Amino acid sequence: CDCMQDTAGCCYIYCCTSCAGARMCAAIDGQESSLDMSLCFAILVLNYNTGNYGMLAMILRYRIVAKYNIADEGVVATFFTSTCCPLCSMCQTHRMLTDMMLWPGGTCCGTTKPGVMGMVSQMK
Repeated sequence: CDCMQDTAGCCYIYCCTSCAGARMCAAIDGQESSLDMSLCFAILVLNYNTGNYGMLAMILRYRIVAKYNIADEGVVATFFTSTCCPLCSMCQTHRMLTDMMLWPGGTCCGTTKPGVMGMVSQMK
């Protein structure tokens, strides 16, 4: 966990998990900083019915592992990481996407995107 290095991303995921999950799904599919409100609502309903975001965290993490052939983590490790602390897992997933230059977006009204070498640049 490296939440102190990315406090804005972690706060966003902890406060608006369903929107962050929808943005990360879009980023994995190649759509940078886009928000699908119907998916955001579906994730919110999923959380309401299950009581946690473990399933969402596992799906997001597994999609990245499968799509980018990350050999360090298997299905069992993905399951336990996502189940033990789903929000921490989602924070790690958000950082992984940002590091791969597939910025999922900041907040629902955020306009800044991390630039090269940790700089912040304005999105247009």
